[in-house]
Amino acid sequence: MDLHLTFFFFAVVAAFFFVDAWVPGTIEYSSFSQGNYTFNGKIVCLNNNSIGDEAKVTLYKVDNSTAMDFVDENKIGNDTFSLSIKDDLNVWTTTEMEFFIKFENCCGYWAIRIGGFLKNSTLVTYTLHDENMFADINA
Repeated sequence: MDLHLTFFFFAVVAAFFFVDAWVPGTIEYSSFSQGNYTFNGKIVCLNNNSIGDEAKVTLYKVDNSTAMDFVDENKIGNDTFSLSIKDDLNVWTTTEMEFFIKFENCCGYWAIRIGGFLKNSTLVTYTLHDENMFADINA
């Protein structure tokens, strides 16, 4: 395996485990009662880079008893995205859950960025920047 590819693989894996281990208790999540929700977002790159062809967003559920659980994933097109939660989704282990968004391969950043603010059926702007792994929010 190419040395650069090996380094990239380990960097991605390490970043995922870093976020998985660090996120609980670190950021404010958005809580929702069981139901159907759609989260629309717009990404702004503070470094003025383009969003990137491989940019994607992933919605995760967080609780105190298990690791974060995958809910939905989508590519970013024209700087915007949409994610959803369904009422019959098997991640609803209680009637109210907490969620956050993970931004990957956005704005030329190698490291993952996180957004804990979600608002149903409303466009939320997430500004990604160098100094902080947490997105600035404008809703």
